[in-house]
Amino acid sequence: MGRMSELVLAVVFAGVPFLVYGMSSGIFTGKTEEITLVRDGNPAVTIVLGAEPTKAAQLAAFELRHHVKLITGAELPIVREPAAVEGARVLVGESAATRELGLDNESFKTQEYLIGFLPDTLVLMGRDKDDSGKVFYLGENPQDHATWPSQWDDRGTLDATYDFLEKYLGVRWFNPSEVGTVVPELRTITVSGSEERLEPFMKYRGGTFDWAPMYTQNIQLWRTNSEGYQKYQQKAFPSAMKDGKYDQSREMAFNQLFLLRSRVGGERSLCNHSMYDYYERFWEDMGDPQKYRKFEGKRPEFFAKGYQGKPNQLCYTSPELIEQLTADARAYFDDGGYPNPPGCGHHVGYMWGERFFAIEPMDGGGFCRCERCQKLINQQSKAGSQSNPHFYFVNEVAKNLAQTHPDKKISTLAYGNHEEVPDKVKLDTNVAVHFCFHQNRLVYNTAEYKEQIENLKAWRGESDRDLYLWLYYTFPKEIADNGKFYCFPGFFAHAIGEQFKLFKQLGIKGIFHCGYGQEVEAYVTNKLMVDPTLDVDDMLNDYFTGLYGKAGKPLKEMYDFIEEAYCNPASYPPHFAGHQKVHIAWTNLGTAERVDKIEALMKDAEKLAETDIEKDRVELWKLSIFDYIKTGREKFVERMKAPIPNMTVPRVAEAGGDPVKVEWAKAAPLGGPWFERGGATPSKRKFSGRIAHDGQYLYLELIDPVPLDRLNASPMVFCYDDWEVFLGSTRAIPYRQYAVGPEGLHVALSHGEEQWQMNFKMNEYKMNVDIDQNQKDKWVTKLAWPLDSVLPTPVKPGDSLFMNIIRVTNPEVNGKGLGIDTWISHCTVHEVDRLAELKLEN
Repeated sequence: MGRMSELVLAVVFAGVPFLVYGMSSGIFTGKTEEITLVRDGNPAVTIVLGAEPTKAAQLAAFELRHHVKLITGAELPIVREPAAVEGARVLVGESAATRELGLDNESFKTQEYLIGFLPDTLVLMGRDKDDSGKVFYLGENPQDHATWPSQWDDRGTLDATYDFLEKYLGVRWFNPSEVGTVVPELRTITVSGSEERLEPFMKYRGGTFDWAPMYTQNIQLWRTNSEGYQKYQQKAFPSAMKDGKYDQSREMAFNQLFLLRSRVGGERSLCNHSMYDYYERFWEDMGDPQKYRKFEGKRPEFFAKGYQGKPNQLCYTSPELIEQLTADARAYFDDGGYPNPPGCGHHVGYMWGERFFAIEPMDGGGFCRCERCQKLINQQSKAGSQSNPHFYFVNEVAKNLAQTHPDKKISTLAYGNHEEVPDKVKLDTNVAVHFCFHQNRLVYNTAEYKEQIENLKAWRGESDRDLYLWLYYTFPKEIADNGKFYCFPGFFAHAIGEQFKLFKQLGIKGIFHCGYGQEVEAYVTNKLMVDPTLDVDDMLNDYFTGLYGKAGKPLKEMYDFIEEAYCNPASYPPHFAGHQKVHIAWTNLGTAERVDKIEALMKDAEKLAETDIEKDRVELWKLSIFDYIKTGREKFVERMKAPIPNMTVPRVAEAGGDPVKVEWAKAAPLGGPWFERGGATPSKRKFSGRIAHDGQYLYLELIDPVPLDRLNASPMVFCYDDWEVFLGSTRAIPYRQYAVGPEGLHVALSHGEEQWQMNFKMNEYKMNVDIDQNQKDKWVTKLAWPLDSVLPTPVKPGDSLFMNIIRVTNPEVNGKGLGIDTWISHCTVHEVDRLAELKLEN
C-alpha cells in the first residue's frame, strides 16, 4: 500500500482501502518508489495516453488533471503517443509505453486495475472496453456526459485513477452537488508506493439510482414535484440555472460523474418481474405495435388455471411454457439481447446482462391451481409456499439452456412467497438467485428482520451459486410518497455496516438497490459495495468533518439522534411490525420534542460553518433534511386539527341482508368531496355513496361514474380495480379490510385480531355483494354485512363503529399511475386513527 509525503499526510481523511486481489505483474519489484506530481505549484509530471486511448483512459486523464488542479492550482499536461516526454510521467491506460512494460488490456480481468510505481513513472491502468470514441470533459455543453464511458463498461483505468485520487491525494466525493467534492490544499504533491492490483468486492453495483436522471430523486426525501425538491436542486446545481430556467441535463452530468467516481456499475446482472409481455404475446392482441409486443397467438396452456378472465400468473409447471421460455432465453443470447423495443418495460439489448436472462413471475398472487402446481405447493410456509413450483420452473429452463449455452445463466428472485430455498427441487449451478431482503431498512422489526437474515443464510448453505441481493432503501420514503405524507427519515448507516459484514461472509456478488436514500446512506453503501471491510464510524466522521468542518459536529449528532430514534424498536408501538404511516412518523418518531432538538442542532451547525463553501454545504443539509422534517411535523399538526367526520346511520326497513332490497332513498349520503391519496387535496374524480342499517345488517352503496368496460377485474381483487372498506370498533388496531372488485369478487383481511398479525386473510366471513350490471356507464356496488360478524365483536343499534373507504383505480382510468382516492381526508390505507365515526340509529 502506498503513502503520501508528510506535507500531504497532514490533510488526508480517513483511509479508504480496497480489498487487494490479483498477482504481481512481475515488473514491479516490491520496492517503494517515489514520484512528485507537482512541486511548488508547478507541474512536475506529464500525463501520457496511448495513440488511440479508450474512453475510460481519456476521462481518467481529464479527471486526474482536474483534481490535481483543484488541490494545487497546477494544470498537468496531457499528451498522446508518440509525443516525446521529458522527465516523470503518469501512464494512463494502455499505450506503447505500458506494452513495453508487459502491460496491456488483456493483462487484466474484467473490473481489475493497477496502481503501480516505477522510477519516475506512475502507472494507472486496468481492463477497459475497446471504445476509443472522443471524450469531452464537463464543460459548457450539457451533453458532454454522453461521450463518457457507461458505468456498465469495463473501465479499469478510470477506477484506478479514482482509487489513486482517494488514497494518495485525499480526494473525497461525498455527493454529486457542485460543492460535494472535498480536496486538500497543497503546493507540492509527492506520493510513493509499489504495486496494487485491485478489483471491487461486488461485481454488480446498481439499482434504481444508477441512471443519472434518477440519482437526485433517489437520495432525496422530497417528492420530485415539490417546492422543497426544487429548492434543493437549484442550490445543489447552480450552474444548471440559466436565464431563469433549470437545465436538467446539467444535473445529469454531475450525477453521471458522481456515479463513475463512486464506482457504481460493474457487470450488469439485473433481475426483475420479466414475463408481463406474455399477456401481449400469448393472451390477447393489444393492438398498437408502438406500445405492445406483437401478438403471436392465443396460448391458454401458458396461463394459471382455476380463474375467471385474465389470470394474474402463468402455469409454472406447464411443459409448453417451459419450452417457450427456453426458446426466448436462447434467442436473447443469440440476438444480442432484445432486438426491438418490446412492451412491458423491456429495453433493447442485454437488459438483464450479457451472461444473464431473467425469469421472474408477475408481482402479487393468483398462482396456478392445476394439479401439477398444487402438488408442489408448501402449505405450511408463508415465505416458501411457492418456492417449489417457482424454482422447478426456473430450473427446467436453466437445464435446457445449459445444453446450448453452457456459459450463460438464468437469474431469478427469491421473493415473497418463493423467498425460501425449495425443498423438492435441486437447482442447477447456472441459476443465479437474487434474494429480496425487504426488511433491510426495517431493522426495528426485530423478529421479521432476523427471520429474513436466516432465510438469506440458508441460500448460501444451499450451494456456492451466484447469490445477489435486492435491497429496499426505498422505504420509508416510497410509503410516504404513495400516501402523500412526510416520513420520519430512516437513517440506518450503522445497520448497513453490520449487514455488509454478513454480505462479505456470504460472498454476495452484487446488489440491486430499490431506492437509495438518503445521501449519507448512499455514500456509505457506495463504499461498502467496493470494500465491505471499511468501518462505518470512520466513514461517517470522514463525511461530516470533510464536508462541514466544525459544523459537522452538530450535524453528526443530528444524524445519530435521528438514526437512534428510527432504528430503536422502543420508538414504536408494542407489536408494531410494518412500515411507517403518518401517525407513526410524527406521533412516535418525529415528536415535538425530537423535532425541537433537531432544530437546535441545525441552528448550531449554521453558526459553526466558517467558510462560504461550508455554509453552502450546511444550507444543502438544511434544505434536504431539516426543512423536510420541519415541514412534515407542521403538516402532521395540520392533519390532526382537520375535522374527522361523524354521522348517524339511519335505520331502514329490514332487507334480510339483500342490498338490492334496501330503501336506499332513506339511506344517508356519504357526502364529499373525496380526497387524493388520503391527503387534503379533493379528488379530481367524483365518487358518491349511501349508508344504512336495518338492525341486522349494515348496508353500503358505492358509485364510481366510470363505464364498466374500462375496469380491470383482478382474480385476487387487489390491487385494482376495487373498493376497500376499512372498519373498526375503535380508531386503532385491530380492524378489518373488506375489498370488492368490479365482477363481485371479494376478500377480507384482518389486521391485529390474531396475535397482532396484519394482513391476515379471513377464510370465513359474511358479506353480500351486488354489482349492477344494467348500468354500464357507471360502477354501482351494493354491500351488506351482518352486524353480529362485521367486526370481531357484535355491533347493535345505538353502537358506534369507525370507517374509511378507498377507491383504487387502474392507471388507464386514473390517467397517471395508480389512483387512490379516500372518503376521509388525511387518511389513507391502514391509517385508522382518523376513521369516521358511524353511530347506528336505534
